[in-house]
Amino acid sequence: RDILHESEAYFSFQTDSKTIYQNVEYTKVDKTDNPSDSVNNITKDAFTILVSGNDSYGSLQDSNTRSDANMLLTVNPKTGRILMTSIPRDYYVDLVCDETGDNACPEDSKDKLTHSGLMGVKCTERTIEKALGIKINYNIRINFSSVVNLVDALDGIDLDIQKGEEVDILYANGQPGLSVGQHHVDGETALAFARERHAYLDGDNQRVRNQQKVFKAIFKRIVSPKMITNYGKFMDALAVAFDTNLSNDEISDFIKYELNNMPDWKFESYSLVGDSDSRFCYASSGYASVIIQNEEMNDIAKRKIQAILDGKKASSVKDTSGFSQKPSEDNSVGNAQEFAEMNNNSEETDEDYYTYEEPSYEENNEYYYQPEEPAEYDSSQDYAG
Repeated sequence: RDILHESEAYFSFQTDSKTIYQNVEYTKVDKTDNPSDSVNNITKDAFTILVSGNDSYGSLQDSNTRSDANMLLTVNPKTGRILMTSIPRDYYVDLVCDETGDNACPEDSKDKLTHSGLMGVKCTERTIEKALGIKINYNIRINFSSVVNLVDALDGIDLDIQKGEEVDILYANGQPGLSVGQHHVDGETALAFARERHAYLDGDNQRVRNQQKVFKAIFKRIVSPKMITNYGKFMDALAVAFDTNLSNDEISDFIKYELNNMPDWKFESYSLVGDSDSRFCYASSGYASVIIQNEEMNDIAKRKIQAILDGKKASSVKDTSGFSQKPSEDNSVGNAQEFAEMNNNSEETDEDYYTYEEPSYEENNEYYYQPEEPAEYDSSQDYAG
């Protein structure tokens, strides 16, 4: 299903189909398989968390799947600043895997970042650390169901759609899109918007911006007075929403810190971009479309993260890459026509796709099999035994 989903022709296969049977083998997971590099006090010390979004519904425990979205959150509780750093799913990287076991891969294996999730979230974390030259303290693994359930537990989130971000029809579920302006959306709509790229000129780059917008809206809803009235429902959703190597005490301490202090969090964001190319990928054992790493932007991201850790603004590090972090007003190209064409094609009969000609079996047809006549039976040639 993952391989089909990666193909443009079957992009919506995951959501248009359902699994009717599966055989699950459970193995005991040792906490040492995903250790954290914890800070002394999560309510005082700055830290970085990898939020890895898997492209799947259902339980996170069933299997490792591709890390479809990868965002670093660098949080400084003292200054109340959060930097969101997004990395393209197809960033061409050196995989850093376990040396042994099911999550092993050959040294110096190169692949797109999304495939690192197939070898576990720790592989994704270590791979990003190597690419950017940073330290990640914690990781959180979520999936499609996590986003839907969290947003619905918060009674929806508010999205302010700017010019260039609008979309006619949400490609992930075929539902009506979002126009320019304020929208209060449910979980499925929030997820579909976070996955949208087909409606934009700079598809993958805008999808990353959409993901940042959705995450920021979720966080603002969590820290709003509304969350207090929905606290029970939210905590129930939170309990099954993600896998993480944050300890229960660290999660509890941070929530208490938020409720007691209600800090005025200030968000900054940065997104890495690069040029497209076709390169050999380890997981698929073949050539695939990838994004070549932008070393200049890697360095800028590293310095912005360090600025937040040092108590400064990320904007104190100048972006010299020349790539805009905001969409142009004509970025949204619309996709209603594409859906109309898809619907028209779906009305065609099988005969439009499959033309079968009855083969000719004339004796002069070189492809016609004509067995030789069997030789006359000779009893003297009987076999013994």
